[in-house]
Amino acid sequence: MAGRVLFLRSSVFGLSAPLCSSPLSAEPTNHLDLETIDALISAIQNFGGGLLFVSHDQNFLQSVGNEFWGVTNQQVKRFDSFEASKKFSYSASNA
Repeated sequence: MAGRVLFLRSSVFGLSAPLCSSPLSAEPTNHLDLETIDALISAIQNFGGGLLFVSHDQNFLQSVGNEFWGVTNQQVKRFDSFEASKKFSYSASNA
């Protein structure tokens, strides 16, 4: 199984847990046009709660993410940057 990038957004200082009633959204930008993706990004940036995403959309993750998690068959690891989590996931999937 290839690595996946997870994103956790929290408006509470340092809290690493989802803060909304629908804590997980899998591939939220699938089947959306660019204008709708931009509107979704804007809405998330203005949202005061926390959200957890599983996505392969790099632009989306970089636009709304402030905490990233790389997941492989062997490990789950937290990162402060998208690029670091991507590097971790790619190296694990190519091992």
